[in-house]
Amino acid sequence: IDRSRKRQVVLRPEPAQSPADAVALHATLVEALARLPRRQRAVVTLRYLADMPERDVAAALSISTGSVKTHCSRGLAALRLQLAPTFG
Repeated sequence: IDRSRKRQVVLRPEPAQSPADAVALHATLVEALARLPRRQRAVVTLRYLADMPERDVAAALSISTGSVKTHCSRGLAALRLQLAPTFG
């Protein structure tokens, strides 16, 4: 299991070289988030952009913590697929 975890590819954007690059990166992320289903978008936004714990996201959206985990996992997977060409 440890070996498989170490082999996982993690997509990380390279630091923006200029303000124009930062704006383009932001626009790409906003477009990708807009393509997610409403609940996945809400969970990913609250969890990662607002840095809320799962318990607080669940309370804010009136769903269970398990649902937060499910929506978050599916939303992140969809974002990885959409953003893979951008972050190569």
